[in-house]
Amino acid sequence: MSDATKGAAKSPAETTGLSCITFGYGLPLMRVGAQRPLQFSDLPPLRACDDADGVVQRVRDGWLEELEQHPKNPSLVRMLLRVFRRKVLLAAFWCFWESVVRIAQPMLLQRFMRGLTTGVAEEIYLAAGLLTLASLLQAVVHHQLFFETMTHGLNLRIGMTGLLHWKLLQLRDSSVNAGSSADCYNLASNDCQRFDLALPFVQFGWAAIMDILAVAALLVMDVGWIATAGGLAVVLVFCAIMTSWGNYLLERRRITAEITDTRLKLTSEMIAAVMSIKIYCWEKAFASRVAAIREHEHNSIFKRQIRVAAISSMYFTVAPISTLVLFFTFIAQGERLSLPVAYAVLSLLLTLRISVGKAFAQFIKSTPEMLAALARMQGFLLLPRAPQTLQATTAPESSAPTLQLSKASFNWPGGAQALSDVSLQVRRGELLVISGPVGCGKSALLQSLLGELDLRTGSCQLGGRQGGSGSASVAYAPQSPWIFAGTLREN
Repeated sequence: MSDATKGAAKSPAETTGLSCITFGYGLPLMRVGAQRPLQFSDLPPLRACDDADGVVQRVRDGWLEELEQHPKNPSLVRMLLRVFRRKVLLAAFWCFWESVVRIAQPMLLQRFMRGLTTGVAEEIYLAAGLLTLASLLQAVVHHQLFFETMTHGLNLRIGMTGLLHWKLLQLRDSSVNAGSSADCYNLASNDCQRFDLALPFVQFGWAAIMDILAVAALLVMDVGWIATAGGLAVVLVFCAIMTSWGNYLLERRRITAEITDTRLKLTSEMIAAVMSIKIYCWEKAFASRVAAIREHEHNSIFKRQIRVAAISSMYFTVAPISTLVLFFTFIAQGERLSLPVAYAVLSLLLTLRISVGKAFAQFIKSTPEMLAALARMQGFLLLPRAPQTLQATTAPESSAPTLQLSKASFNWPGGAQALSDVSLQVRRGELLVISGPVGCGKSALLQSLLGELDLRTGSCQLGGRQGGSGSASVAYAPQSPWIFAGTLREN
């Protein structure tokens, strides 16, 4: 299928009916893949909402709107929530119903056990049918939830990657290389991956609280207030520990990212100056420095992984400990523990094992890292853009100058004067050579035309393309000298 055909065709994921619920539209592609290696032409078109160009355009327009509406305190999080509010609300809808069908199953199990105890056949069959239906609904809702949240993470990663590259083209080289906050490489390759890891579990932050309240109400009806308080106290303690460790993970992610930026920046500088390093035999010194930074980075990651492992272990411990405390408190009151109550209580606490021990734990592990990544991205997006040194004019005639500087003076970004009172005219098709001794300002003149220097006085105008509408355009081909092994002629 050609690109044009794909653009006009409708994605199989946009179908309605049973295929959309069961994701059966992927079966034809799987059959082809089972018979031969897949080709690009075999892939079906994407959904319109997942198109990369459209996603990047929506994110960029949303950020420009955010800067216009909130010039003093723009928020990247607020912008993304506004741009993708439909996906956020749809994910919240599916997350709510997953909690409902998951909590309904212990109630139906209790009704089924009571039917077995009383021997009422109608009660048994009705409870068994509803329990089966609830399990089926949970499978459907769960996969719809993760499909929406995972595609949402995909869209955020693509949109933010495009926004970062768009911003990079507006920055000066001095801003890009100023420090770790401007390391677009690490932001695009590492921080953007946090969306894929965090979005499937973001909704479980509030859903876990709703599950705890619902389970508490049901436990009170079965075992009373005192036993419920004892069992849920364990759950709340676990939640408090995970929340506090989430703040630690947020700070640890920030520290690790700064160390990674330092390592990448040093590596880039080494590659750019590899000839000097080889000439002066500095390989071992720089290798030792990179290794020290890498060791510091490893230690920071190891500290994070210790907390992550501890949070993951709570999945296996929260339900048994809370069940033990609840049953002990219930029996200590002199109550008799019946089979239906025992099964219902155990099922409800196992529900919290999924909600708190797994889903909420993943929320705590991934969301702080995503927020730290968003803060770093926002700092990069708020870097000052290069001023528009060249002023676009109408398309010049063949005899009129295409590039014209009139008594222009430029300053370096730090404020020091770079060029003073420069006048220059270049016509279309004209070849102009600038010569002079070292340090006279030849490179500074080229940087001023690229917007790397600040125009202090005078004017700098660039005519539009012939027949165009006055749009300024300039091309720059830098020449980086590199000495190869060979003769002078070959070099």
